Amino acid sequence: MSFARLSAGILGFISLFFSGCSGGQSPQKTENTKIEVTWQINSHAKFFRIGTTPTDTLLEIYFDTSRILQKFHKGKNPQNFPEYTSIPRLKNKPQMAVMTSAYSEFLNQLQALKNVIAVDHLTHWTQNTVVQLPLKNQTHEIQKGGNLHTEKLIQLKPDLTFTYTLEPKIDARISKFTTLVYIQNHFEVHPLAKAEWIKVFGYFLQNPQTAISLFQKEKSQYESIASKINPNPSSIKGKKPKIMVNLPYSGIWWVPQKNNYLTQLIYDAGGDPIWISPNLSGNNSVQISTEQALSHIHHCDILLHPGSIKYIQEIADTRIIKALHTNQPQVWQNDLKMESTGANPFWDLGSAQPHLLLQDLQNIFYQNGENTYFYTQIKLHP
Repeated sequence: MSFARLSAGILGFISLFFSGCSGGQSPQKTENTKIEVTWQINSHAKFFRIGTTPTDTLLEIYFDTSRILQKFHKGKNPQNFPEYTSIPRLKNKPQMAVMTSAYSEFLNQLQALKNVIAVDHLTHWTQNTVVQLPLKNQTHEIQKGGNLHTEKLIQLKPDLTFTYTLEPKIDARISKFTTLVYIQNHFEVHPLAKAEWIKVFGYFLQNPQTAISLFQKEKSQYESIASKINPNPSSIKGKKPKIMVNLPYSGIWWVPQKNNYLTQLIYDAGGDPIWISPNLSGNNSVQISTEQALSHIHHCDILLHPGSIKYIQEIADTRIIKALHTNQPQVWQNDLKMESTGANPFWDLGSAQPHLLLQDLQNIFYQNGENTYFYTQIKLHP
């Protein structure tokens, strides 16, 4: 499944489902060559790395910690790096196909939305983004209905195609007609690791220094917010609030493990994820029983991301409603800016600018939810 048939919201769910270094450089020799490459050490990202020589720049994208998915080369000496795909020098405004709106804010920050000629499905993109596309509502939709229109993509022949994969293989056919780039930040486990992938977009859009500067700014904002946890005495009795997440999905109650993206956000915002136990030390999501979840609801202060509901009365399981009414936690949904089409900037902005998510959670945890950007409170009583 080289092109996963998923919207930005589902891609965001994958980010929550799956799975820090200091800045610097690491000189190493590349495989099958004696050329010394200085590899940049990422701040947080684990699934790509960028290296340089005096004349060339390399990019490696990983599927997991042991398998390289793609290798790219830019520069004067492609013959020195035969195992890398050499990228031709792109024009100033390379035409792009983008297979999920989750990348839209990265492109917006690099002022590249004006070069997007094809997307998965326009209804997944927020109106604020669509109006910046060069063809606006006439932009080619090449994954409408969930199925990739391969022939249409090949006919368009975009210079760059940004997508993602859930399998460790490349779509060889499409790669013949476009520079196909797999953005694997949905596997990253730290919010800043996901945001650091702006460096990959900068690599292909001939704007690496701007990308580095944007990430450093985001990192500074995120860490500044995380360092300013100051409990309001009137909020949750001045203690770290106990947080529970989700509702059953198709009868299964999923929770993220300790090293998961969402759990990290909750920790960094000053919350105490009530479901975390010593056996949940991984970075994926796991199933817990409804009985366990109900016990957590009985003891939590805040419930986040309660499925897709807008009202408590929409919950089908009366046991959950009873637990909520008994314990009276605050319930917060991330749909404040969701559009009628279902497009939600929570996923788009949150991927590139996680400090916005962190600020919201901190406001909910310690400032009674004042001035939230993405979240709205669901009242327990009409």
